[in-house]
This record gives sequence, structure tokens and C-alpha cells, in this order.
Amino acid sequence: PAPIIICSATPNYNDAERVYCIQHVLGPAVCRGGFLEFLYQNCNTRQNPFGQVPLVDEEHPFRHYEDAIEFLASLPYMSYVPSNVSVEIDDVEIPSQVPGEFYAFGLNQRTGRIMASQMEARYQEMYINLVGDDGYMQPDVEDMLTELVGMASTPVILYCNSEKVTVALSATCARNNANFEVITGKTTTKEKAERARLFREGKLDMLIGTASLATGTDGFDKVCDCMIIVNDTPDASLRQQLIGRILPRGADSDASQKQVWRLVYPHA
Repeated sequence: PAPIIICSATPNYNDAERVYCIQHVLGPAVCRGGFLEFLYQNCNTRQNPFGQVPLVDEEHPFRHYEDAIEFLASLPYMSYVPSNVSVEIDDVEIPSQVPGEFYAFGLNQRTGRIMASQMEARYQEMYINLVGDDGYMQPDVEDMLTELVGMASTPVILYCNSEKVTVALSATCARNNANFEVITGKTTTKEKAERARLFREGKLDMLIGTASLATGTDGFDKVCDCMIIVNDTPDASLRQQLIGRILPRGADSDASQKQVWRLVYPHA
């Protein structure tokens, strides 16, 4: 039989389940016992109070390897080719818009409720800092984005990890008569292809999107030198994949003109 070569440009998440799936594809016989047996043999785990599948240590998931890349690179018939092009992220601080009672009492006046969890508090803190009570971006954020987009010499990609932030950003851009399109998880395959084509052909000034931008958007590096991370993702691998949309390919590539901005805000 002819050999099969599996290629992927997607960064491998630092995740035990993803590593297991790749190993299972390459050698099913090695993964006898299933995912649970894989966890017990290869991962640092702790008891899961909400289910039978144990929780994997987030900082040091693997017993014998530093991370997912090292684990996968150790597998037979596996070759790891690191990216030879990278770009530094420039953080731009925006003023905090969160009132004192939010931190003192966990009170969110917008929803009229006390925060029920740290996860909810982190999300609402982000949302208040970026989006105003009127559903548009905060004035300071709008001014900063206007300045950053104005400095770009090519069309710009604006990434939002939250779809609610994408809605507010789209409304703000529409209010300013900007030439833009939006790609989210709700965008159909046909619509995504059409909007990506318009961006590649230079017919848009801005493309706003969520994690859907990470795949199916090849060729953006030819027309876009600037990405603005409006609402960052906590997933470093996803962030790397998103930034890769504007990075050139090849050993002789020049990424000196590429720029990535990220909005950050002070925490209490």
C-alpha cells in the first residue's frame, strides 16, 4: 500500500485529549484501554468531583514530557517542524471602566446581581471594560481602535474571543460607516468564504471575527499586516494559530512589517 502522510499546520493544544486522538490515529494498537487508560499511564491527574474522568493538571499535564509538542515529537513516524516566523504582541492598556462595588461586593449593576463565580466575574469585568451600557464599545476603546486602525497601511483583522463583544464592535463600526465584514461561528460556510474573499481582494478595510478566523482563512498574510486582539483568548495555542493567519510562510519570509496589538486593562 502507498504511504499516507498526514500534515497539519494547526498548533497542538496543550491538551491530553488532543494528544491521545493523534496517537490513536497513528497507532491504534498503542492506545488499547481507551482514553482513561491513557490518562492513568501518561498524565498527572487529580480526582474529578463531577465525573469519572479525572482532571488533568493544566500546568504539567504529562508525566514524562514537558508539553504536548515534546510528547508528540517522541512518537514514531512523527516529525515536528517548528514555525520559523514569529511576531511580538504589543499590549495597549485601556482605562478600567469597572466600578468599585464590582470588586468590593461582587455587584454587577448592569445585570442587577452578585457574581456567582470567579468565571462570571472575569467575563463581566472584561465585558464592562470593553462594552458600554449602550451596547457600543466604550469611548476610550473606540478611540484606541480608531487610532490603531488608522496607523495600519493594509486591511486589519480584529479578533474578539467573545461573540457578544463582536456584536458590540460591529455595531460601533456600522455607526461610523466603516467598511467591514464579520465572521463568527454563526456565519455559514458560504458566507465565510465570500467575506474572506472580499478581504483577500482588498475590498474591506476591516474583518472582525471570533475563533472561526483560525481556520479556512488562508491567504490573509498577502493582504494584511495588522491584527488587533480586542478581546484575548486564554488559549495560547489558539492565539498562535490566529496570529499565524497574517504571518508569511517559507524559510525566506519577512515578517518585519507584521504588527499585532492587544488591548489590556488593569485588574483590581
